[in-house]
Amino acid sequence: MLYPRISNGLENIAAASGRLQPALWDLVQKRVRTQDITEDGYWRFLDFDDMGDTAAGVTNKNGWGLHIDTGDVLVQLTTAEAGVLRPTTTTTDNNSIDAMYGGNVGAFHITSGMEQTCAFDCRVRFTQVTNTYNFFAGLTAAGSAADNGFFTDAGATADRGCVGFTVLEADGDALEYTHKKAGQTAVITSGLKALVVDTWYQLGLVFDPQEPLSARRIKLFIDNAVVGYVAAGSGTGAIGAATFPSAVMLNFGFALKNQTNVGKSFDIDCAAFGKSA
Repeated sequence: MLYPRISNGLENIAAASGRLQPALWDLVQKRVRTQDITEDGYWRFLDFDDMGDTAAGVTNKNGWGLHIDTGDVLVQLTTAEAGVLRPTTTTTDNNSIDAMYGGNVGAFHITSGMEQTCAFDCRVRFTQVTNTYNFFAGLTAAGSAADNGFFTDAGATADRGCVGFTVLEADGDALEYTHKKAGQTAVITSGLKALVVDTWYQLGLVFDPQEPLSARRIKLFIDNAVVGYVAAGSGTGAIGAATFPSAVMLNFGFALKNQTNVGKSFDIDCAAFGKSA
């Protein structure tokens, strides 16, 4: 058993119809101490089926810390089952929608030497894959739901701790993995996944301290398959390097920021995340 509300036939290997990634959560299940991971540590599943429409200026809702620029909207689609949110910016340059669970406060952390398993998973769809927008979904440090909290006006990762998946304004059809610690330069992959418009993607990772190969300590998942790794050592881009947000309190968050005078949007269906005891 995973989360009670991920059952009822909603988990599925096919990204087009499934919600979260069975291969990811099967690995998590093997690493925790109990049969039900909801009894082991801190775990959350968010379905967005009770979020409703949220206008600019709202800073807290349903446990989320929010920053929504004037004219932007965060709506719950009426044409999608089980709760799908669509953040949409206006045409104003550098407008953003930034959301962080836990009221904008971190809830758990990852360090290269710890023994607990950490994971996050989410399902997203891009309504455009042209340039001039910035996207992030994953784990982020406290206070990220703020103006320029996820991205600077120059389109760079803001100076915060984070680990997750991103799209940068210069290459709108390129999904990449990224991590960063405040004060450091963001580590960003190149060529991880080419995006197709109006296509659902399942994105997630597992910090797997029981993995015997240190080069595979973090496993990156897209659409129910491992697509990359992050090593446990102290080399460039590794979990123990200065660039990784080691010991930084994190929580799940997502963001969309437009560039130039073109409105942007994407969809997020659900998310799950947490850490074993």
